[in-house]
Amino acid sequence: MNHPVLGVLTLFISLFAAVNLSAQGDILKNQHFVEARKMIQENQEMIIREDLLLTADEEAAFWPLYEKYQADTLPIRDRYVRLIADYLRQYETGILTNQYAEQMIDGYFDVKADLMKVRKRYVRRFAKVMPMLKVARFYQLENKMAADVEAELALLVPLVEAD
Repeated sequence: MNHPVLGVLTLFISLFAAVNLSAQGDILKNQHFVEARKMIQENQEMIIREDLLLTADEEAAFWPLYEKYQADTLPIRDRYVRLIADYLRQYETGILTNQYAEQMIDGYFDVKADLMKVRKRYVRRFAKVMPMLKVARFYQLENKMAADVEAELALLVPLVEAD
């Protein structure tokens, strides 16, 4: 999977970092964030189109289902973005408590668990519109793209200062 998606992800992460996170307001409504997210989604769809190797019949059934999948995962991914933005705001203030750390960890695991539930729920749905080997390939592509995002976030998000 040699695509220019990492460059777009870097742009997205840079825009995420550039947004004044200490300002009040919802990062999800920030125009730069909205535009960057749209670019990432378009690039991810391009990668899936190029690398999933669907037949015409499979494509006709896959893309409407993929849109539902995206709609089901979007609110969970939005929670993750808000969780990170909130952490960065807290970090900037220098006020991180053990209680906040516990909430942050719980929120992180809740997001990951909820995302996994949706992903698992869609395996059989995708298998109805394409062979299981292509379903596996789809999830491999999803995992690779998610790993790119996570790697970029790991560079952006500072570690908690522990005593």
